[in-house]
Amino acid sequence: MHLCVLASLLALVGFAAGAPTPIQEKDRRIGALSRSDRDRIDRQDQDGPYTVKPYQFGFELEDGFGMSQYRSESSDGSGAVKGSYGYMDPFGVYRKVEYTADDNGYRAVIRSNEPGTANQNVADALFIVEPPPEGVVNQDLQDDINPRNAKA
Repeated sequence: MHLCVLASLLALVGFAAGAPTPIQEKDRRIGALSRSDRDRIDRQDQDGPYTVKPYQFGFELEDGFGMSQYRSESSDGSGAVKGSYGYMDPFGVYRKVEYTADDNGYRAVIRSNEPGTANQNVADALFIVEPPPEGVVNQDLQDDINPRNAKA
């Protein structure tokens, strides 16, 4: 019994001290490289280097109670991405975001009439705000949570 336990422990110690796993080896190589080299290695998979391909997708949804949402995004294959998303609630409150993500970072233009927002230019996001629809600010909390309970 003691001999079996001893043999198992020796096997585990030998395995732990053996050759590194592929993931451990990749981590070791990445730690020794410059940032640009790390980016190149991170984009490799088992079949070779990662290639950026053009794409586009989008959707539009309506829930039957006056809420609508959408999103669309595309890339030209250079790594730059452009897109937009937004919503409109049954009271006419909306948010529309148009964005670009490329070598210059992420930049967005947000158009909205949501209560509590204001025109501002923070970081790389520009807010363009209109006044909220009449009566939206004076709703009670239940109407905000569940538009089906809104007063006609």
